[in-house]
Amino acid sequence: MKRILTSLLLGTALAVPAAAAPVHPGKHPGLPHYVLFDVGSFGGGFSGTCGLACRIINSEGDVVGLDATSLPDPFDPDCFGDCHVDHAFVWKNGGTNDLGALHYGVSSQALGINEKGFSAGISQNGKIDQDTGSWELRAVAWTKGGKIKNLGTLGGTQSLGGPGVNISGQVPVQSATSDSSDPYVGVPQANCIWLPTTERDCPGLDFGINALFFPVTTATHGAVWSQDTGLQDTGTLTGPDSVVFDINDSGQAVGWSYASYTAGQSGVPDTRPFLWDNGKQVDLGSLGGTFGEATLINRNGQVTGTSNLAGDTDVRPFIWDQTNGMQDIGSLGGDYGHGDWINELGDVVGFSRTTPGSIAGHAFYWHNKTLNDLPPLSGDPESEANAINNNGMIAGVDFDRNVGDLRGWVSDNGSAIIDVNTLIRKSHGLYVTAAVHINDRGVIAANALTRKGDSHVVVLVPENDFGMLARMKAVTGNIPQEAGRAPTLSEVKHMHLRSCADFGRFRPDRCRRG
Repeated sequence: MKRILTSLLLGTALAVPAAAAPVHPGKHPGLPHYVLFDVGSFGGGFSGTCGLACRIINSEGDVVGLDATSLPDPFDPDCFGDCHVDHAFVWKNGGTNDLGALHYGVSSQALGINEKGFSAGISQNGKIDQDTGSWELRAVAWTKGGKIKNLGTLGGTQSLGGPGVNISGQVPVQSATSDSSDPYVGVPQANCIWLPTTERDCPGLDFGINALFFPVTTATHGAVWSQDTGLQDTGTLTGPDSVVFDINDSGQAVGWSYASYTAGQSGVPDTRPFLWDNGKQVDLGSLGGTFGEATLINRNGQVTGTSNLAGDTDVRPFIWDQTNGMQDIGSLGGDYGHGDWINELGDVVGFSRTTPGSIAGHAFYWHNKTLNDLPPLSGDPESEANAINNNGMIAGVDFDRNVGDLRGWVSDNGSAIIDVNTLIRKSHGLYVTAAVHINDRGVIAANALTRKGDSHVVVLVPENDFGMLARMKAVTGNIPQEAGRAPTLSEVKHMHLRSCADFGRFRPDRCRRG
């Protein structure tokens, strides 16, 4: 169970040929320098955030995630994370606030936050699922004042809230139901290659685990929760299972669903991405294959996700809108790609393999119907673009599948990437391994490492954002001071592999096993 949840709560690379330089010169000459703030922890050794496609930062620079406490996990060895109790946090104006959990002594995590400071995520409820023997999770929400609310389930034993949450406080929820007649419980989704929403290989796992991260013995459905309607089942595309992942401010939600009860050659029904709008599901189609999923939707109703091509051997990122339908974003030369973020202008960033037969790849920036390559920094094997704001500023990561995340970076509208560590005035003893998200102010939520190998969430504030820095100074008393030397890139590469067990530090698919 721990390894499954690790994918959310936070291979071997082959040689990559030289890539063409990005075609965009950038629109913001002279990227800002940053003031680094350490989110810290609640007495434990690390803090972490949700990974790809999670709305963990809002326009005010508030950031959500989880912090470790010093309490031992009561479910050890079936731990929530690092075998300590972890609590959801919100970092605001320089201060880190504990959002708590449904009960004392259990773990929680905030996965998304809206513009009003309303957060959504998950919490253990202290109970054991009698059907599977693992602990139970509940979808939860935290009001702006930090009060936690159990969003419940659709009759089953597990649910998960977020990572989307819109301005009205509507939350997408994945939930087990009371329907025990689902014929595909436990049957692997063999036509699923890799899910960007869960950051893991998926063909050996069934629909319930791919949606909920846990084995369940009943059907899984997506839902939308609101204060007025409670938990509303979004239904399925006539099949037994569905999941809802993101929601925009108009209440349009996206996800994916089995499209029938009839199994295809893969052993399960075709899986199709869908849009849920005004209580109705719209099948978004496919690029010819039997598996597709919708990851994110922007305010204009544009959707990005992935779809298999005919034959189910190639996977492409797509963009969909009501006028043009599903459009193939393309590839940088390999057989797999996925989008990690779409901004309100319809720009998409993500990852694409670069060579047929190789798993290695580069970050991409799709703009004006053109796919642009964002190759890694010199000496780094691979890159990925995690997020793009509405000003075209891109946040991403260089990584080595044999080691882990190497360094976070930024790009200005597709210009050559820049190591964000070179733009930080004072490191406070921390080295940024991944730039996870960026808002329209240019504030970056990132992962960093100490010289001891502890993982910390950090927030990078542009030093010219005087208003935000002034608010932080009022809370913290002063801007943080230098706290020792940060580890070097070489030291990061040689940190021992126990780090792979700590979610929020290195992605599980980028850690050597053994």
